[in-house]
Amino acid sequence: MNSPEDREYNRERVDHEPTSSVHIDGDDDESTALLSPGISPDSRTGHVSKERRTFCLFTLFNGIFIVMLWLIMVSIKSSQTGISYTAVVLEEVIQTDVSKTSFDIIWLAIFRATVLLLAYAACKWKCRFPVASTTCITSGYAFFKILHTDEQRATQRVQNQHNLHVRQHQSPRGEHPPTQEDDFHSLSEFVDGMDEGDYDLDLDLEDISHLSNEERQYVQQGEDAMRNVISMLGMESVWNKEKSRDDGDVYTLIGPNNMKIFILKMSLLCPPEVVYEEVMLRPERMPSWNRAVIDCQVLMRIRDHTLVTYDVSAGAANGYVKPRDFVNVRRIEKQGQRYISAGMSTSHEDKPPSSDFVRGNNDSGGFIVQKNSEQRNACSFIWILNTDIKGSIPRYLVNKSLAEIMFAFASSLRQHLKDTHTQHRPSSGAVPRQSRL
Repeated sequence: MNSPEDREYNRERVDHEPTSSVHIDGDDDESTALLSPGISPDSRTGHVSKERRTFCLFTLFNGIFIVMLWLIMVSIKSSQTGISYTAVVLEEVIQTDVSKTSFDIIWLAIFRATVLLLAYAACKWKCRFPVASTTCITSGYAFFKILHTDEQRATQRVQNQHNLHVRQHQSPRGEHPPTQEDDFHSLSEFVDGMDEGDYDLDLDLEDISHLSNEERQYVQQGEDAMRNVISMLGMESVWNKEKSRDDGDVYTLIGPNNMKIFILKMSLLCPPEVVYEEVMLRPERMPSWNRAVIDCQVLMRIRDHTLVTYDVSAGAANGYVKPRDFVNVRRIEKQGQRYISAGMSTSHEDKPPSSDFVRGNNDSGGFIVQKNSEQRNACSFIWILNTDIKGSIPRYLVNKSLAEIMFAFASSLRQHLKDTHTQHRPSSGAVPRQSRL
């Protein structure tokens, strides 16, 4: 038997030794991990600490919060632009230019949340590498996006400044006499020597000093469109080629509000005077050879080479896309070796918006016919299309179709000129009647 002293000694040992039934909580796990480096306490016991759960929940909610903010932003954009919510979402998702979309931020949020949850919830890592790496990647991309967006805005500011510079240095016609070849010449001056009746230039109905206030406004709008078109021609070095075909090349230029301006450039084996008459002087004839236009009316002719026209474009997709109608003011000038017909949307009391069509809007654009200095019987033709067809069609779908519309126009114009230009009697120095396109 043990003596009383031995029994007392054994009792003290039992009191100081831990029993197997004691529960090891998270704090004890962390203490054990200090004694066993490289071994995760969570993987040893299967227990997820309170701090780890909090971090994972914060990561998940952070990703959901970013998605919610993006959806709110899309809703605001839809209400401001008048485009349907679904169309805005599709445009954001498909858009590849990081300066024009915010959907890439959603991908970053999903990527970061996925990596962190896999690392700290599924694999129960203890190292800080997943946090550091995802932070560097997302921060680096955000920095790149900011720089790229600033670069795009800087380019736009340069273009706007260039436009302003051109407007400030172009004096209105009549303030000083023309002294250079590129100054304004009247249409009648350019066609001196043509046989009478070949090209009807009867644009002058009354003296400009007797114009009404409405007519003066149309003239001013036409002059503004002319200045903008000339400015865009001066920026040809920054045109971006979109597509190229036998009929010509289509370029784009980023305009105000990041709207794409489409530019068709083609060569024609035809005297510029013929193209000038067929396309610029008589726009009401266009529906006879251009299937994309179903109606074109001249509502008003003003002496200062200004016309107000009403145009209706054909529908598409078996009636799914309704026809669009436009009321445009156009100004026609001869400048040096080129003709310019510049225009933009306006309003006229005889053609209010109708439920039969969707009223579209054209910003400054038009046609330019440039005499070819190398080929006597050839010319260059440029069509600047700066349009917003309105309606609910997503803008990216419109942009994809505009190039095809321009190529179709080019093909129709070539065929029309082949069929008609030999009917005109050429002036002195012009190509013979039997020359071919």
